Amino acid sequence: NVMMNLRETIWTLHKEEITLLEFFDKLKAYVLNILHLKPGIVFKAEEKINSELVLTPLETLNIFRICQECITNVVKHSGATFLKILVYSDDKSYNILIEDNGKGFNTEQKLNDQFGLANMKYRAEELNVNISIQSEEGKGTSILISKKPV
Repeated sequence: NVMMNLRETIWTLHKEEITLLEFFDKLKAYVLNILHLKPGIVFKAEEKINSELVLTPLETLNIFRICQECITNVVKHSGATFLKILVYSDDKSYNILIEDNGKGFNTEQKLNDQFGLANMKYRAEELNVNISIQSEEGKGTSILISKKPV
């Protein structure tokens, strides 16, 4: 896992620009690698990428780390049997939606108590991207990462 994280970081830092499509391909490969360690979770990926939207290396790394945290939480804590990632964009904005059908959690309590969730919010704030975490006990979790044009 450490080696995989290091490879992802090196890949990001060696490129000046990364398209959203390249990012999504790397994210799907990461998910498939992680799910080998946790059989029983069905994975569905959808993309509706309308342009070759370009991300900076810093943006790519931080968005990737946010997604990693989401996926790790699904695998380790949720008890989910289904994981879906949808990426959609136009020429100036993007949305990344990560959903699972796991046990969910009380967002008011967990957002203040969990380092991983707080770190996701911090990374999003640093990039000026919105992150919305919706969850309900017994009904799964949905996390939306959005970058809107300025």
